[in-house]
Amino acid sequence: MTPEEPKNASRLTNATRSRLRDQLASGADDTNPDFLYSTTATALLLAVEAGLIDPVSLARAELAGRGLDANGDWVGFAGARQIHLGLAVADCTDTNAAQVAVAEAARRFLHIESLASRNADALDFHELAVWSIREALAAAFEAGAASATNHTTTQED
Repeated sequence: MTPEEPKNASRLTNATRSRLRDQLASGADDTNPDFLYSTTATALLLAVEAGLIDPVSLARAELAGRGLDANGDWVGFAGARQIHLGLAVADCTDTNAAQVAVAEAARRFLHIESLASRNADALDFHELAVWSIREALAAAFEAGAASATNHTTTQED
């Protein structure tokens, strides 16, 4: 025996439903963790009750925004977004292509011939600068990959 789906689970008035739709559309990607903090708890609850927001998507976005994995353990924001929102940023940055792109960007735009360590006995200015630049370029590459992933999934919808 399967339970019947209610024909109209929400008891909201059409005016309230319309107001919520407008409010959600103005801010509004319910998979964006920042969205949770720009919308009141009451509006979120009403939108879930009206079927305007999928509660699973809402929970995933909240966990990603807190940097937690499915067990509630801290994994960092990038890791949590990968787990809950499917943003495969880590896959892009671990490849040789990413390392080559970062080194090429340093050479072409910053006129730094090599980001390789000089293996100095102590941390010197060159080592610190190279490490900082390498990290900054890798972060920019990750952001670009994430943006491309988000843009692609948005166009597919």
